[in-house]
Amino acid sequence: MKSEIRNWSGVVVLANEDQLVHATSVSDIQSIIKNTNGVIRVIGSGLSYEPLVRVLPMSQQCRKGTLLILNPSPGLLSQTANTATFSASTQLATVFEVLAKMNRMVPCSPGVIGIQTIAGAISTGTHGQGLRQSSLADVVTSMNVVLANAEQYTVSRGHPWFAAFMNSLGALGVITSITVKTEPLRVFTCRKSSVAFETFVNEFVEINRVHEFCKAWWFPVTNQVHVWYADEATPSEHTAYIAANKQVINLDEFVDSSLNEVVDIMASKMAADTHDEAKSGRQFETVDRFRNSSAVVGNLTQVYCKGIPVPQINCEIGVPLENFKKAVALLAAWSRDHGESLHYPFIFRCNGPSDAWLSPSYKRDTCYIGFLVYLAADGTPKEGSFEMMNTLQSLLASVGGIPHLGKHFVKNLYDFPKYLPKWGEFIALRRKLDPHGKFQNDFIGKLFETEEVKENYSVNKAR
Repeated sequence: MKSEIRNWSGVVVLANEDQLVHATSVSDIQSIIKNTNGVIRVIGSGLSYEPLVRVLPMSQQCRKGTLLILNPSPGLLSQTANTATFSASTQLATVFEVLAKMNRMVPCSPGVIGIQTIAGAISTGTHGQGLRQSSLADVVTSMNVVLANAEQYTVSRGHPWFAAFMNSLGALGVITSITVKTEPLRVFTCRKSSVAFETFVNEFVEINRVHEFCKAWWFPVTNQVHVWYADEATPSEHTAYIAANKQVINLDEFVDSSLNEVVDIMASKMAADTHDEAKSGRQFETVDRFRNSSAVVGNLTQVYCKGIPVPQINCEIGVPLENFKKAVALLAAWSRDHGESLHYPFIFRCNGPSDAWLSPSYKRDTCYIGFLVYLAADGTPKEGSFEMMNTLQSLLASVGGIPHLGKHFVKNLYDFPKYLPKWGEFIALRRKLDPHGKFQNDFIGKLFETEEVKENYSVNKAR
């Protein structure tokens, strides 16, 4: 029996071991592309929606492929006064740590999972929260990539193809290094409180306009929403942070214990659904964090990059910000009968407009709404989980929602060309750069190749 390569959690098979190839240099990548006849997909930390990187053929008509892994690298390659260049396989936690030691930061909110590689995070549209910024890809200034013809190429901001590469799902080439903008490191105070659902509905958009970084969790089994909002720390808060050796400090000005009871309820349900009555899995840590919450002071990574990877079915849909209330009303109606089905509260994060062609935030303010169910230790979901996730996606698609393409989604629920105006141009560019489908596994092929490309979509001018 062949050994198998699985995703980060060991739940989903992505390839057989004999399909895995390692590269330690650009020349290695070029050689692999030249000498491989089948499909090539790149794997980073293995966190993305599994079909994106799976190279096992789903039918006899599909080509078997190669799973390319970029070996651990030096991390920081170079820097200027306002930029830093990292190798593609550098984990985000390392990126943020290296920059912090130089008293620098990226001018955007980080995602929540630090073990993502920077190339994987950018390629799949990783984002944080805050209307004054957008995705991580929007702070990129240039990328070095190896194309399907094995040529090394640089795409920089202002290049006609740049916005396509910003969130390309690995469908245009293999990224080898990324340059990001940097700015002086700032310290923030994040205040946390629970509000009534009606208050959340009426005030959340305005809270996002007033505060620099805002995130909310709605517990559908209750009428409460937990809100975090962060702004630059006051001089005295900054001084206290420095005195604490730049470690997160709790202000303890107010401790919110109002969610403790609902945390107990959700933990008990998770224990039953995931067959973990001892509550030993890390999924319980994800809700325990809402107990006895208080304001904290730290840098953005310390405050917001707090995700705990747990095997799950995870969806996130970006809806136009003007449709926020409509989206929440649909979820509220669904929750009256099904709210106890979820293992985690609905997550709300707003972003400003993005330049990335495939971003749900392309040229529009967006509210991302996330929802998930956890898997049992053997990788099985509770019965009906996929049907529930599809229903929620369908509701949000009806108000203009577009999915985060690095997470679970059902393609036929969405009108991609309508809400992503550059969808057809991306398909045309992909066909131009990869005419033989070198980077096209089954999923990428089905996602892009069933769409008709209008004649007026042209990439010939992009050289």
